[in-house]
Amino acid sequence: MIEKELRIQDATLKDLEILFDNKVTSALDKFHKQIESDKNKEIVFTRNEALDFLKVTGATLIRWQKSGKIKFKAIGGRRYYLKSELMKCFK
Repeated sequence: MIEKELRIQDATLKDLEILFDNKVTSALDKFHKQIESDKNKEIVFTRNEALDFLKVTGATLIRWQKSGKIKFKAIGGRRYYLKSELMKCFK
């Protein structure tokens, strides 16, 4: 810890500006990468979550499934809905 303090004490104002700029830039880059990563993740809804998201009844959801308006994934007897597919209902 003392070594770091000595380096800071011996550093010029320009050195501190560069160090600070590099740290902030690095932190912002990590933050932006995390945001981009989150954008690419697909959100998966259960049936009840899909109903809440769409604000429709179960009968409407079934009717939309049968007509092909909404696509779903069936896994182990349960149905899952991708948010991107549900968003197509609003277009």
